[in-house]
Amino acid sequence: MPPRVYLLTPQSPEPGEVSFGGLATHTQELVAGLEALGCQPTVITSRLTKPPGADTSPTPQQLQRFTEELTSHLLALSERTGEKPDVLHCHDFWTVPAALQVQRRLGAKLLISVHRLHLPLRRGWGSVASDAVGAEEKQSCHAATALIAVSASLRDVLHESLGVPLEKMTVVHNGFDTGLFQKPPAPETLAALREQWGLQGRRVIAFAGSPTHQKGVVPLLRSALRVLKAQPDVTYALAGMDVQDGSESQQIAAEVAALEAEHPVLKSNVKRLGNLSREQLAALYHLSELTVVPSLYEPSGDAVVEPMAAGCPVVAVASGGPAEILQDEASGLLVPVQRDGDGRLRLDDSELAWAQLRVLWEPGLASTLREAGRRVAEARFNRATMARATLAVYERLSQA
Repeated sequence: MPPRVYLLTPQSPEPGEVSFGGLATHTQELVAGLEALGCQPTVITSRLTKPPGADTSPTPQQLQRFTEELTSHLLALSERTGEKPDVLHCHDFWTVPAALQVQRRLGAKLLISVHRLHLPLRRGWGSVASDAVGAEEKQSCHAATALIAVSASLRDVLHESLGVPLEKMTVVHNGFDTGLFQKPPAPETLAALREQWGLQGRRVIAFAGSPTHQKGVVPLLRSALRVLKAQPDVTYALAGMDVQDGSESQQIAAEVAALEAEHPVLKSNVKRLGNLSREQLAALYHLSELTVVPSLYEPSGDAVVEPMAAGCPVVAVASGGPAEILQDEASGLLVPVQRDGDGRLRLDDSELAWAQLRVLWEPGLASTLREAGRRVAEARFNRATMARATLAVYERLSQA
């Protein structure tokens, strides 16, 4: 009999809702993969909406309300079904306080999937960091029965910075339905999107992400100045890029606006596409000549694997998940990340630009990256592989 699993997440999309990356997409993919293996996890969520401008965590009042609602859901479900879960699987640390309360009542094993970590990573790219949030994350990790880390890099950070024993952690890379990205859209669909997005007759370089220090948007645009000087027929297509009032994204937006004011070529050759559905994102990768992932640190690297599955060459930063996923010069190009004297991470925009130009100028290299990327994405980062590895953790915990 498969383990009984309650999967706790603060993000679970409503039917028909566009899911752009993050925990909502991961939850969808994991549940679909587990169901195909005969494991039927029960997804439980209580919507946790951060206030405008909140870059780090919800308010204490919001978290308390969320914890109370989630705890109530969990206990009511167990009472209604007459069954106790074998595993409480938390996605994001916000769900852990509720899981701990339920664990004391029902005795289930507590598993946390760590998708990101507040400290020490945020300080690495200059974002505001909270010692209190970091302390809560550390306490949660040590209270859990086991952890899943989405990359070996993140596992090592958990071990070295928070003291989590290595034997307590399992690395399970995120997986997804690679077929969604592999299948080329119809030519008329791509032509219509080119027209809709203003990309007709242009060589397209894609980016998908939010306007934060971590995602490296400003270094990307500085590198774009160098690329456009050498290759004027390029247009950058940026997916995502939502700006929230009072947030870090506003600071990045101001820096971007200043760059555009100083360099009008950016304003005319950078298109902001907004949030895209996964089908639209796949189409963007199919009409692009390469994708740039300039993140100073990515815990997992979904933004790398999705374009790889679509056969779109990737230029990324040699840190975190992307450094594990890509083999430099074979399945992608990796640009080194550097540290300033104060320990902050930074990118050399000239190196980032040169890597992009190599893909544009070297057809043989682009072809190699395209084919190898497809193979790696399909073989290592598919939904079934992720689900099997996760189910193995469930089975081990339920039998312990």
